[in-house]
Amino acid sequence: MLPQEVWKAAKGYLEVNLHKNMYRAWIHDCEFVSFENDTFTISVKDDYKYDYISQRLWPAIRQALTRVYGQEVEVCFVLAEDSRPAPDLPSIPNVYPIQKKSSSAPTFTDDYAEFSRPNFGWKSNLNSNYTFSGFITGPNNQMAYEAAIQVIQNFRKTAYNPLVFYGDVGLGKTHLLHAIGNAYQKRGYKALYVTAEEFTNQMVDAIREKRMSEFRERYRYIDVLLIDDIQFVANKNSTQEELYHTFNALHDGNKQIVIAADRRPTDIKGLSKQLASRIAWGLAVSIQMPNYETRLAIVQKKAALQGFQLPEGVAEYLAEQPTQNIRELEGLLNQVSARASLLKLPLNLAIVEQIISEGHLQRDIHVFQRRLTVSQMIERAAAVMQIDLEEILGQSRKREIATARQWVIYLTRQETKASWPEIGIAMGRTHSTVLRSYQQLEKKIKADPALQLKAHEMRHQILQMSR
Repeated sequence: MLPQEVWKAAKGYLEVNLHKNMYRAWIHDCEFVSFENDTFTISVKDDYKYDYISQRLWPAIRQALTRVYGQEVEVCFVLAEDSRPAPDLPSIPNVYPIQKKSSSAPTFTDDYAEFSRPNFGWKSNLNSNYTFSGFITGPNNQMAYEAAIQVIQNFRKTAYNPLVFYGDVGLGKTHLLHAIGNAYQKRGYKALYVTAEEFTNQMVDAIREKRMSEFRERYRYIDVLLIDDIQFVANKNSTQEELYHTFNALHDGNKQIVIAADRRPTDIKGLSKQLASRIAWGLAVSIQMPNYETRLAIVQKKAALQGFQLPEGVAEYLAEQPTQNIRELEGLLNQVSARASLLKLPLNLAIVEQIISEGHLQRDIHVFQRRLTVSQMIERAAAVMQIDLEEILGQSRKREIATARQWVIYLTRQETKASWPEIGIAMGRTHSTVLRSYQQLEKKIKADPALQLKAHEMRHQILQMSR
C-alpha cells in the first residue's frame, strides 16, 4: 500500500472511531505530504488547527497510521501554505517520539480525552464520580444545570464566560464544576479543577521556588478552568492580581472559566474591583436549598448508587430530617446505612427512627459552623483520641501517634473549615504536609463505612465537650 493510501485509510479509521464533529472539524481537510524514515508528514490548514492537532489529536492519528501501516510509525504536522513545521510551540516537539512498543495498541473509547493528548505530568484534579447523570435537578438548581449544559454544548460560543455558581455549602456547586470538567474532557478538551485556596498555595510555592513561568503556563495552557470557593481570595491582593491576569488570558483565548462561590460575587467583601468586574462579565446563577421532592430524589439516587434499595417510608423519613444542605443529607444516609450494617440490623423504618433518635444523628447536624477555633479543635480532637497534645504536635512517627495526628488534622479541617496554612501553623507543620495527611485519611473514610461511623462518633464526642 502506498503511503498516500495508508493516510487515506487512516482517515477512514478516524472518521469511524472519532466523534463525527471532531473528525469534520480537525481531520477531514488534513492532507498527506510525505513519508520518510517511518515518519508521516501531514499538512494542516492554519495555525489554529496546527496547535489543536499537535497538542491533542496526534496520539489518535499516530495510532490510526500504525494500525493501517502494520508497524509503529511517527507523525509530524506542517502548515499547508509553506509545508514547514509550524513554530510557536517550543514546549511541544513537532515530531512526537514513539513510546515503547506494546503487545496491543490502545483502542478508542468514550473517554477519548484520556488518551487523545500527550501527558506532560498533567493532572486535572477532576472527580470522575461527579457527572451530570448523577446530578439531581429541581427548582432549586434547574437554572444552574441548564447553564452548565449550555457551556458544554456551545464551547467558545457562549456568553456565559465566566459562569458562576453561588450558594451555601453542600448544595452541589462542586458537583457541577466536576461534571462540567468531565464532560469537556470526554470531548478532548483540557480541563483543570482547583480551589482558590489551592491556587493561592501553589502560587506562593511557585514564587518561593522561582517557578512562576511554569505556574502561569499550567493555568493558561488549558481549555477550561474550574475554580472553587473563590471567596477564599478576598483581601489576598497578590492572588487576586494573578487570578485577574489568568482570567484575562483565558478569556482572550476564548477558553471557558467556571467559578463557584458561597455568595454572590458582588457580595464578597475584599474582592478587588478589577477581579469583580472580570467575574461580572459572565452569568451568575444561584443554587438554593432543595425542596422535599428533590431531597427525596437525592436520597433514593444515592442509595441506588451505593447498591441498596431503601424500604418503603425510609427515604421519605430521611428526606424530612432537618439537614441544612445536600451534603448533610447524604451524610445522614451514610451514617444510617453504616450503623445498621455494623450492628447487623435490618434497614427498615423502625430501625432508622431508632438509630436517629438514639444515635444522636439528628441533633448533631450542623452544630459546629466554626464555633471552635483551630487550636480549640486540635485540643479536643487530641483528647478524644486519648493522646497527649504534646505528642500530637511533636515529631513522633509511632503508628499510634501518626494515626491520631492524621485524625486530628481531618477533624479540624472538617469542623472549622480553616485554611491549610492556618492548620499547618497550629500543628507545627507545612500546609502541604497537613493537606496530604488529610487527603490520605479522607480517601480511606470515603471507602470504609466503619471509618465513617468512627468520624461521626468522634465528632459527637467533641460536640459534647463543647457544651
